[in-house]
Amino acid sequence: ADVEKVRFLAEAGAPVTGGDYDLRAPLHVAVCSGSIATTHYLIGMTADVTACDRWGNPPLVDALGVSVKSAAILIHHCSAKLPAHLAEGEMLQFFEEAHEQDMSVVAQELGARKATRMALVAASSDARRVLELALTGLGSVLAELAMEQRTVFSA
Repeated sequence: ADVEKVRFLAEAGAPVTGGDYDLRAPLHVAVCSGSIATTHYLIGMTADVTACDRWGNPPLVDALGVSVKSAAILIHHCSAKLPAHLAEGEMLQFFEEAHEQDMSVVAQELGARKATRMALVAASSDARRVLELALTGLGSVLAELAMEQRTVFSA
């Protein structure tokens, strides 16, 4: 699902919550196609993350069914839950793996940000020391110049 086409249709008045003959909403189609941008756009346009198709499956089940973990995580963060009849076995295991992968990615990102921040703090500290040394040296030079000026004018 191309996000630009979906955006055009939504702006033209097409409903983001409607369903086709199988009651599959645009969000079902977006997650099945693997389009995270379209999934994100539809959620932002208040697409119903709990809307079920004629088989009783919400978009979360479709995302898990076609192995689009990032779409499943995005939908889950919008408070979507697995239907009771699917909250067991392979589907539940896949959902939990997707959630663990999300947490792992978040932990890696936070670790990378911390390392970057620590490097910036260290670089800033080094720059501060260099500046202090330069200013101390400049202060000494200025004091010497002032002493030379006094001796020139007092003579």
